[in-house]
Amino acid sequence: MDKNVKAALYKAKYYMVCTWVFLIGGFLVFALLYSKNVEGRFMEALGEPHLIIIFLIPFLPAAFLSLKTKKCYKHYEELAKNSSVGSDGK
Repeated sequence: MDKNVKAALYKAKYYMVCTWVFLIGGFLVFALLYSKNVEGRFMEALGEPHLIIIFLIPFLPAAFLSLKTKKCYKHYEELAKNSSVGSDGK
């Protein structure tokens, strides 16, 4: 496997792991915020838009890393396809 293809695959996998770490961290922060701010009054909390936005903020890093991961996997697939076409002599 070409060095560039391997590097692209490792980069994509690194971003995937980071995405999962930030997603788990986001769930933990969400649970902490939920338990401190809502305290069983879920329907009342849905009526407060600022509270809903605050609950979504911990998931933003995971969302951005997920998009970056998708982009890196596409880049890896392009490199792998071009590498295999080039090695066949076509």
